[in-house]
Amino acid sequence: MSRPTVCAVIPIRTGDVCDADCKPKVFLRGAPLWVYTFEAALKAASLQRIIVAADDARFYQYLNESPRLEHPIVRPSYLSGVEMTTLDVLGYVTARLSGEGYCPDYYMLLEITHPIRPRAIIDRLVDIAESRAFDSTFTAYVGAYNYWYETDNREFARVRVKAGRTRSPLYQEMIGLASLFRTGLLQSDDPYGRKVGIVPIHGLEGLIDTRDEEGLWLAEQYLHRLDHHAK
Repeated sequence: MSRPTVCAVIPIRTGDVCDADCKPKVFLRGAPLWVYTFEAALKAASLQRIIVAADDARFYQYLNESPRLEHPIVRPSYLSGVEMTTLDVLGYVTARLSGEGYCPDYYMLLEITHPIRPRAIIDRLVDIAESRAFDSTFTAYVGAYNYWYETDNREFARVRVKAGRTRSPLYQEMIGLASLFRTGLLQSDDPYGRKVGIVPIHGLEGLIDTRDEEGLWLAEQYLHRLDHHAK
């Protein structure tokens, strides 16, 4: 069995990471935030293409030193609205490239707000999808605590799993860390499909999200800790 073809898409909402003149404004250890996700994608052996889907053509000046990072389209501004998700961006890119005759087996979503990924997680997801023929595969943080939710009556109830037991692992979806979706499903009402694979992430990297200053600070501290243990 040949390895599935995979195209990675890295969405960039320019206003989140650049000033009005398109110069970087969000840095992690002195490097623009997006560098970490770009490097992770470039190190992966399983990606046929890597596409950066930005909403401002000026951003593509930052890809000049990496020929493997493609920018065949500038995504429309409406996809940067607060009500839109990265899956909406992924669906748009899929439709555009399908119209050009490009149809890989899977698309992978990688978000720059998750700059710290477990080693080789991208290739691992592709290997898992290949071996199990999943419709979608994504990373998820494992929580082994009791969880509660608010009901329609605005009351609180405990999440119950496995025949009434409450203390059982639950999985917090982290599709921005790394996720795979079968191409044919991305234009459907259910991009996840029926056969779903979850790759548990137990370490702190599964929770680090740099959408705010606290998340950036945590990422800085985590990388500093990794450097300390590497010495």
